[in-house]
Amino acid sequence: MRQSNTLGTEFLRGVFLARGFLAGLFLWGELRPRRRLPFPGTGLLGGGLLAGVPWLPLLATLILLFAPARDAAAARCRTVPTCIAQLQFGESRDDREYAAIILGERGDGSALGVLTKAIKEDKGEFVRVKAAQALGRLVSPKGLPPLIEALKNDARERVREEAARAIGRLGLIDGLAPLTEALGGDMEWTVRQAAAVALASLGAGAAEPLGQALGNDARTEVRLAAARSLAALKEAGGAEALTRALGGDAQAAVRIAAARALGPASGEKIGEALRSALEKDRERGVRRAVARALGVRKEQEAVEELIRALRADPSLDVRKEAAEALGMIGGDRAKEALVYFAAN
Repeated sequence: MRQSNTLGTEFLRGVFLARGFLAGLFLWGELRPRRRLPFPGTGLLGGGLLAGVPWLPLLATLILLFAPARDAAAARCRTVPTCIAQLQFGESRDDREYAAIILGERGDGSALGVLTKAIKEDKGEFVRVKAAQALGRLVSPKGLPPLIEALKNDARERVREEAARAIGRLGLIDGLAPLTEALGGDMEWTVRQAAAVALASLGAGAAEPLGQALGNDARTEVRLAAARSLAALKEAGGAEALTRALGGDAQAAVRIAAARALGPASGEKIGEALRSALEKDRERGVRRAVARALGVRKEQEAVEELIRALRADPSLDVRKEAAEALGMIGGDRAKEALVYFAAN
């Protein structure tokens, strides 16, 4: 059973510690008036017009000014009934936002109705964001419809992003279609990325849309999330998409993720694709990941390619990984090569 006051207590403790730290920063700035932090954009603003402003103490002061209102909002929300009332009737956005946070942490199903209303009707963007997070934490099937509606219709990117995450947290198969739609059609890449991550929790049916995103999405971040989700699914269709990405994606980070995912995957053409990438890929990070994947697969067919990498790859990291992979695969040929290169 969850402790009823854990989040509120820990949150307030964190706030007070942060305020103390910021107060120290403020005093540091006042005691050392000659030390100034240049504003990040001063080079573009008339030759350092803002360079003399003490930004660190100023920032600390502004945060300290707003912190008491946030402390009070969290302090008033001590029980589930008071949090429900605060989310419904709180005059400030802070009141309603912290009420949604704490209701999610408490995990009390009686908050489902007010959280549903908040994600649909509250005018505060971050209140709706926190309501989405809370609905995901409640892990109730009744929370899925309002989350789907928010994912499809909310005007704010952050709300749709959190709705996607919450749908994934629920892990219900009815979330597959809306997440697939968001992955393929949302205009904001952060929402598509969140949908790709969330789909990893929905089983085999997610492999096809994730494979399409891996092959077609314009954003590296989305393709990377799709590759990692396919790795988590461990489905045959996903292995095919990962193999294509290993050989053809323009970004090394995506090819690295594909190589790592293919190590433990099953499929006839995977070993061949990995061996080809070890020989041809221009990025050492990719070749290193490929060498590791070949070691994980423990296929004797990879021994000769790994020996060539150990002998001739220009990257020391790749050569080290090739040696480790040979040790993982084992066999007479691999052992002879390792003994020879160790002595020479």
